[in-house]
Amino acid sequence: MKKNILLLLLLLVGFSPLFSQFNWQTELKIKNNLGFSVDSLYIGAKQDATDGLDLLLGEEDLPTMEPPQPDLFCFLYLKNGNETLWSYRDFRSVKTENNFKEEYKLYVNYGAGTAIDISWDVLGSEIDSAYIEDIFPDVDIFRVDMKKNQTVHIENHYSKDHIITIWYNKSGSDVVENTEKNDIFVYPNPAEDNILLKNVPTPGIVKIYNEFGTCVINTDYIGGRLNVSTLSAGVYFIKFNDRISRFIKL
Repeated sequence: MKKNILLLLLLLVGFSPLFSQFNWQTELKIKNNLGFSVDSLYIGAKQDATDGLDLLLGEEDLPTMEPPQPDLFCFLYLKNGNETLWSYRDFRSVKTENNFKEEYKLYVNYGAGTAIDISWDVLGSEIDSAYIEDIFPDVDIFRVDMKKNQTVHIENHYSKDHIITIWYNKSGSDVVENTEKNDIFVYPNPAEDNILLKNVPTPGIVKIYNEFGTCVINTDYIGGRLNVSTLSAGVYFIKFNDRISRFIKL
């Protein structure tokens, strides 16, 4: 009897990751150059969340009127089909896919300040990639890799709206963009439409295999962008001559 109970406990411990829930969040801390700060903003993805309003998780149905304008004021637009609902917390539902993407819209009023610093926690293996950038794609005010940095300094108080894009990884296996001498550097990883290969001599032959070992792309590569938009979402292995690397297609 005791042996059976011990075996059951070992099985439960061994398989516990399979039944564990995916819950991740990070705090956004914002401070302007006058010394005023806000530390009430949180974003993330939680097993019990929906893409609407989740009061039990701390999301707030704040007024749709124009927010107050003290020395420093920040909030997040909730994903509800329009941008009239705002809160200090924005938690998204966990998708069925192993890798999924979410975008969060952050509003910052600098008050009388002319610059702000936005900081966040170290992003671990639950996050494949994360970027914070201005909302104007053609202006290119700033774009910061949140996995390689923990803060961004912005000196443009006219740019109040920012986009945070996060690629989640439920497997807990970190996607490493390796730049060692004998490895291929794939960027971005995860990717949507195009990838760039670095640390490879050109020209050469590029072959991309799906997780079942089927070659889905076989082409000459002379540098520049490689179009992967026709691939389905999933994990792929890219082979250049005798080198192999892994990337995720969203």
